[in-house]
Amino acid sequence: MNEELTKELNLLQEKFNKEIEDVKKKYEKPIFEVGKWYKINSERHTGLFNITKYYNEIITAYGFGGDDMEWYNECEGWAYYDYNYVVLATPEEVEAALTNEAVKRGFKEGVRFKTPCSNTEYIAKGNIIIWQNGNTFGLRLSDSYGLILDNGKWAEIIKENTLDEIANKLSYTTAADIKHKLLKYKEEIINALNKL
Repeated sequence: MNEELTKELNLLQEKFNKEIEDVKKKYEKPIFEVGKWYKINSERHTGLFNITKYYNEIITAYGFGGDDMEWYNECEGWAYYDYNYVVLATPEEVEAALTNEAVKRGFKEGVRFKTPCSNTEYIAKGNIIIWQNGNTFGLRLSDSYGLILDNGKWAEIIKENTLDEIANKLSYTTAADIKHKLLKYKEEIINALNKL
């Protein structure tokens, strides 16, 4: 055989092998891995989800779904997805979606919140960052230790009272009552005044 024919046959063989792999991918079911984020974008489903359990074609996951990419704390169902449209999500896609959700929920510098699992209070400081230890996945603020997202559960933002709400709580007649209430709501009063 001459060299040009060999080159052309090798190129055809590579192209043929690639086409075989593409056809295999089209019909093979993906095997979901616990702790990994996947995205789906088909005519029937749109979503970005983290697998928490996968057994006998039943998945449990949390994440985003639907046309408006609504948050779901946990959902369980058969893995009936159109597998041609399910792929691993990139870290950038996951970070962007979770950061947007955290901002939408009101997490920002200075907000007080209770962590989802320990109920410990923290003040939000720093940038929103991804945190992962094995299959434990979370979201936290870079200068705060408390997780704002822990395996699908969001932290609770502690509502700060406005000056009007505090004034309403202080509307008592005796000086002793006012002094007691001022001391009780001292931190909230200072926070409200600092925001003026």
